[in-house]
Amino acid sequence: MKHVVIVGGGFAGLNAAKKLGGAPDVRVTLVDRQNYHLFQPLLYQVAMAGLSPADIAAPIRSLLARYENVSVLQGRIQSVDLQAQTASADFGQLEFDYLLLCCGASPALESSHRSARNRQAARREPWKNSVCKSGRIVL
Repeated sequence: MKHVVIVGGGFAGLNAAKKLGGAPDVRVTLVDRQNYHLFQPLLYQVAMAGLSPADIAAPIRSLLARYENVSVLQGRIQSVDLQAQTASADFGQLEFDYLLLCCGASPALESSHRSARNRQAARREPWKNSVCKSGRIVL
């Protein structure tokens, strides 16, 4: 049985897990640092008191509960070893046959203070750069 590890529970990660859910001979593990999925396009509605926060956030486990071959773990991936096909997380180590990085995106606005925070975050998680440059994983 092939093991697929999905990093990130946003739109891409959830859709990948749903597509693989129920597939024969595939075991899926989705890892996200939060235990909920936030529908950010409606976040402004919550700020204006038009919607309740519960209307735009849902537990990831409940969104994937109907798929018996999908499990959800809360944590952060700290390193990836492509040769050994393992991912180390703050909760332990995961072996994988396929790794899907669905970590989201951020704008590259060099003049903004946000880009400085993004560069700092990239320095804290250097494995992302090495994985992306390896050519073995498509983002």
